[in-house]
Amino acid sequence: MKAILLCGGKGSRIGIYKHLLIKEGMTAVSWWQKLFQSLQIDFRIACKASHGLDQNRFPLLLEEESAHAPLHGIVNAISNFPNEALLVVAVDLLYCSPKDIVILIQENNPDFPAICYEDTQASLRFPLLTLYQPQIFHELRHELIAGNQSARNVLSRSNAKCIDTASSKILQGINTISEYQSYVFQEKSRW
Repeated sequence: MKAILLCGGKGSRIGIYKHLLIKEGMTAVSWWQKLFQSLQIDFRIACKASHGLDQNRFPLLLEEESAHAPLHGIVNAISNFPNEALLVVAVDLLYCSPKDIVILIQENNPDFPAICYEDTQASLRFPLLTLYQPQIFHELRHELIAGNQSARNVLSRSNAKCIDTASSKILQGINTISEYQSYVFQEKSRW
């Protein structure tokens, strides 16, 4: 298994690179790196060279500059690791905890094409916190080649094993300044 951390770049609504968001006193990318290393999971950071991440400090999986959707990063990882399960995580999932990652890993079952969290309130499978098995890779590639931009479409058509979330908050990415301020406020109130 490889973990793929999707660092989508500069958020248009938040105005900064999402990997620079702060989680528990460190950048989000450093927090995820520390987590994957503690779980002894080999990982890569899917990003563009223009994102400014240091190749000497982080194991990068560079994407084409024209790539602009998470599915591009997933398909790029598939091309590099075609025979390995891929634990895909978006860097801006700041509410996600180590326990949420461990649950995905514990639920790993190669009989299913993917293990994903599902927002049961919205009945949506969440593609950016998912463990993908090689048998679903063809469908993900096809989705991108067909001009579609969402791995969610593939998950919704598949026999993926879905995990109900204790809180849909773990599936909430940080996309705006107000969402980030709310996250920071909640973190400070925990201390």
